[in-house]
Amino acid sequence: MVKGIVLYITVILGFCNLTMGQQVSLFQSITTKDRLPSNYVFDISADEHGFFWAGTDKGLAKYDGFKWQVYDMDDHLPGNYIKKVICNGKDGIWLGIATKGLYHYQISTGKITFVTSDVLDYQYLLNEAGDLFFYDNMASGNKIAKFAKASEPAKVQTIFAYNDTVADYSLSVDFEKQQIELIRNVNAKHLKKPFLQNYLQWKVDTTDYTITYSDLLRKENDSLYSNPNSIYLVKSKQELRPVPIFKGHNAYLFISQADFGYWIWDGKSGLYLVDKEGAIVKHYTEKDGLANLMVTDVEKAKNGSYLISTLGGGLFCKLPEGSATISANDKPVRGLAQLGNTVYATVENKLVTFDITNPNSLSSFALADRNIQGVDVWDHDIFITSLYGFSVYAINGNTLIKKDEQKIGAGISSVIQVNNKLYAGSFGNGVWAYDAAKRTVTDDAITLRVSEKLQPLSVGYAAYNYEDGLQLVNGNITIRLTIKDGLPSNAVYHVHEYKDTIWISTAMGLAAYTNGKVVSTYSSAQGIKGSRCIFSFHDNRGKLWVLTDKHLNEWVGNRFNALVSIAVADGNDDMPYSCLYSLSTNTLVIGTLKKIISIQLDNIKRTETATQPMIAAVYCDGKSIGDNLSFTLPDNYQTVSFSFKPVDANPFVKSFIYYKLEGLDDKYAELKDSLTVSFAKLRAGRYKLLVKTINADGVESGEVQLASFSVDVPYWQKGWFIGLGIVAVALSLFTFYFYFRKRKERKIVAARLLEETLGKERERISKDLHDHLGTSLVTMIAQADNIENKLLNNQVSDALEKVQQLSDQSREIVNVLRETIWAVQENSHHLDEFVLRTRSFLQRVLPQKNIDWDVKVNGAVTQVLTANQSLQLFRIIQEATQNIVKHADATSACYVFSPTEKQLQITISDNGKGFVNTKQENSNGLKNMEERAIALNGAFTMECGGGTTITINIPIVPQS
Repeated sequence: MVKGIVLYITVILGFCNLTMGQQVSLFQSITTKDRLPSNYVFDISADEHGFFWAGTDKGLAKYDGFKWQVYDMDDHLPGNYIKKVICNGKDGIWLGIATKGLYHYQISTGKITFVTSDVLDYQYLLNEAGDLFFYDNMASGNKIAKFAKASEPAKVQTIFAYNDTVADYSLSVDFEKQQIELIRNVNAKHLKKPFLQNYLQWKVDTTDYTITYSDLLRKENDSLYSNPNSIYLVKSKQELRPVPIFKGHNAYLFISQADFGYWIWDGKSGLYLVDKEGAIVKHYTEKDGLANLMVTDVEKAKNGSYLISTLGGGLFCKLPEGSATISANDKPVRGLAQLGNTVYATVENKLVTFDITNPNSLSSFALADRNIQGVDVWDHDIFITSLYGFSVYAINGNTLIKKDEQKIGAGISSVIQVNNKLYAGSFGNGVWAYDAAKRTVTDDAITLRVSEKLQPLSVGYAAYNYEDGLQLVNGNITIRLTIKDGLPSNAVYHVHEYKDTIWISTAMGLAAYTNGKVVSTYSSAQGIKGSRCIFSFHDNRGKLWVLTDKHLNEWVGNRFNALVSIAVADGNDDMPYSCLYSLSTNTLVIGTLKKIISIQLDNIKRTETATQPMIAAVYCDGKSIGDNLSFTLPDNYQTVSFSFKPVDANPFVKSFIYYKLEGLDDKYAELKDSLTVSFAKLRAGRYKLLVKTINADGVESGEVQLASFSVDVPYWQKGWFIGLGIVAVALSLFTFYFYFRKRKERKIVAARLLEETLGKERERISKDLHDHLGTSLVTMIAQADNIENKLLNNQVSDALEKVQQLSDQSREIVNVLRETIWAVQENSHHLDEFVLRTRSFLQRVLPQKNIDWDVKVNGAVTQVLTANQSLQLFRIIQEATQNIVKHADATSACYVFSPTEKQLQITISDNGKGFVNTKQENSNGLKNMEERAIALNGAFTMECGGGTTITINIPIVPQS
């Protein structure tokens, strides 16, 4: 079976290669470039919600209204080759999976149930309950009829067995009525042997119809039967009329009803359109744009269009009659012109012509011109404009003849005929008059800005470009229109004249100009969809149309409707480039960046009503809240989500759903990318979900309320909580009052203590200054007097010695004063700075006494000392150092700083003789050091023995 599928696809690829040269298509296609998972589509069906499901060789694909979703073996399907897709309208799909068999797929849960090993290659029927009737084809002509219930898909029942090789009757089944219908063979005289085994005792009726040979018939309706190669029309009450469609008995005939008859196909020779009388109206093949002849299914969409699935070509949708697309091999269509029913188009370096009533009448001519900009046709002369000038051609039979060539440096944008005179508009040198008889061009003395296009009017002509607005020229009179004169934009793309009004298409909308002024403008506010208005026209009934870069817009009532079902571009990388409208045939021809599109406006079937939107499910924090569309959400909810049913899940058209949550927003928003909209953490209050739809033809459904709900207020907004809150606030205010009052009292006490401390510090500083400076100054005065006496007694050498002592003492007083100022002038000092000050002091004092010294730091010196701590510690160090110098007879001293996070320890040791008598131990120096340490809430200790060691420990505040 797998080998057969591979061979099947190999043959399909051969057919695909045969269609690559196709130019004209009467179909719109969807392939893998449009994100269809595969171009090999075995079957297509629509479920009860309108979603389309496609069976492909890469799994089961669902179009959700925005994109294709694929379900395959990774999603627990038994296989990826989905040959049959039969939606039963009851949340289920019957799936025929190659080499695996028939399965039932439950949409809502994703449950897969095995049914039988048959994959339903041909006949099957459904009843209203979604139950499936099908045949298991056996050898020797035996066919076994079975059915499986949608509610119990695993339970398969045999209805009857039938052998057409021994029957004198044809057999048809009405599954809904549970009836077997026997149709007599007119040539049969008697039954050869029993041919029918009726296991469930279905009703068996012999009809009055007769046919010429026995067969198994499928009853399509009361007027039509079919077998694998023919259809049978009811000719009379007694007879069916056979209409052979395919030759031979090995063909498989599939049929789908159409409004005008029947679609018929056999999976290998294209698509047939047959009327209700059995006549073949049209056989669609590659020349009609059916990119693959292997049609597998035809499904009618809600909007009346027909979707066609193929093996190798993807999906197709039949265009309205008279409409077609012509491939330009993804090249821009630079210009379009018309003469009679013949349309002329320039594509790259080719001239393409076709009959507007029969796009299949396609001809193509090579052009020698380069950088072609457009085409114009006047009096059977074809003007090809380019960046080098223009050329004049004529067609004689199947030959393109070049008649003239004019080189104009700035290039020619277009050639027009006004009052039997020809004018050429250049891109930079104004307007040129062309004499066809003399084959000459002359400057017409009309200076225009750069002109992208000249266009004849009933009086004079129009010139416009994409930057400078519009110029209306009539003889020597030129009127220039820009945004200052009321145009929506200076970028003008097209001008058309209707009655006494000139309609101007611009980048920002459409403008109507009459009686010397712009009288009205139209834009998105009037319903125009698209970014730029590229072309406008009035049709043969006087209706106004606007073509934008995205959609064809029709004026209906008092606003524009965008016909989204009409494809005017091929994807986001395509857009209309040149256009023309044929009044006689009411046909719009669009040249895009990729193709030519011909649209017969009379055959456009608009959907006049829009489907009302409906909610499929509502979820709060991921859990369904049931069918109740009026509900209350708790205040602590996270997300509420609304899932909508598709209003039209046809991949060839686009309907729009707009929603507004009243209570949150006053403006409608478009539902994009998904059929679900979510709202997170709404504030407390009442809300209404209002929704409207706009179908693919621009018809609006009107506003409808789908749900109303409220979000509960949080507990902190409820009365009991507010009451507790008031009590709590009162208690808090009292607590804060009590706290701040106590704090204020503590501040007063602290201020008093600070004042006392400052007083003590002032007294201490005064004492220090008195002890150090006062004594020193008195000594200095005495020395000065002594020096004076020695000088008077001519004791010069002694006087100089005293002068040197006086100088040294003065410097020492200055240093002491500086150290005192340093200690008290700042609020705080970093410990590393204090250590540096200590080093400077020791360097000044100890070397003079031949005492070796060292300063060590154990740990990080990131702590901060207050001014008081700095002063007191420094005085302790000074006092200890003076004791070492004066009393210890030491030769070395060591100062160790050991800071921790909350404490500072300073150890001062020397190798002197220590303190050996009580008098020394009770000296004022030691007492002062201890008092200073205690004043800092610290401790002072001293140890003697082989020298003296003083230890000071004080608490410090860690640096924040």
